[in-house]
Amino acid sequence: MKARKRMVGEVAVIALSGGLDSHSAAEIRDRVTGQLADHEHVVVDFSGVTCVSSAS
Repeated sequence: MKARKRMVGEVAVIALSGGLDSHSAAEIRDRVTGQLADHEHVVVDFSGVTCVSSAS
């Protein structure tokens, strides 16, 4: 799972790519939470996510 941040005006856009699973979910949660502390508006772009797994 990769996450890239870019700014579109005053909006932080976090673009995810690759597979999202229980191992990468905590990292993504922390990254999004960190952006919420710094930016009023945050968008998470899942268009590059190829697989979402809930298996642990």
